[in-house]
Amino acid sequence: MANIGLGLAFRSLTIAGGAALIFLANLVAIVATGGFVFLWMGFRPERGDPEGALTQRRGFSTFGLLLVLVTIPMAIFTRQSLREAQLERAVASAIRAEIGRLAQVEVVQWTYSVGLDDTLDLDLALRVPEPMDHAQARDLQERIAERLDRPVALSIGMVPAQQLRAYVPPTPTVTATPTPTGMPTATSTPVPTQTPTRTATPTRTPTVTPLPTNTPLPTPTTTPTPWVVAVTGVGGAGLRVRYSPGGVVMGRLDEGAAVVVAETVTVNEVIWYYVSSPAQRLEGWVDGAYLALTP
Repeated sequence: MANIGLGLAFRSLTIAGGAALIFLANLVAIVATGGFVFLWMGFRPERGDPEGALTQRRGFSTFGLLLVLVTIPMAIFTRQSLREAQLERAVASAIRAEIGRLAQVEVVQWTYSVGLDDTLDLDLALRVPEPMDHAQARDLQERIAERLDRPVALSIGMVPAQQLRAYVPPTPTVTATPTPTGMPTATSTPVPTQTPTRTATPTRTPTVTPLPTNTPLPTPTTTPTPWVVAVTGVGGAGLRVRYSPGGVVMGRLDEGAAVVVAETVTVNEVIWYYVSSPAQRLEGWVDGAYLALTP
């Protein structure tokens, strides 16, 4: 009865009619079963009681009429439900078979409805590695229609998919400091050849021009062997662990966590440490200002 009310409130004759049919079927079954139980227990009109016999015949007639009235729509609804279930199984089988032919394409969900001209309006939501073009969608529509042996109007919603294993630490990418260009090249100034002259005190004093010195380029500093340090000075916020020095954050290390340093690099005057934490299963680059040697 509640479903009948909801169906009427939403103006859905399908919901209201189906609920009313179930209610009438239960009512007829309960009344009929109760009547048979009473007859079996001996509750029947006495012989020579015409009014009681008439009442009994009217009860059987009413029951037969209600049974017919309930059976006909129940049969119609049952047949319709069987056809819908058969169509749904056929559509699901066709989708699985045709999508299975496409590499790395997964079905997220699908819905369908039948149009007035018996056309099947099929909506597919697919997870794809790269978008499909119109020719591929058209070919998929024709193959599904051929399997179902009926016209199909296919609409496809595509969700780009990329596989990322979160449990595997990424390979760190070190952003090196730009190397200055246009450095002067050291050149040697030829020393003039001394010509001896006849003087009172002949001396040969060569004049040497000083050579320019090369400015050394900044190079990253690395630690020769791993060593253990502790996270400090971060409080409850934790120390951010990044995929690369100054890059995207992948996680956070707790205050006081012990980490193993495998490599260091200086980028833009900031010393970055590549650390790993077996306890928290994190591995990446952190700011060295928040690390201290363990006692």
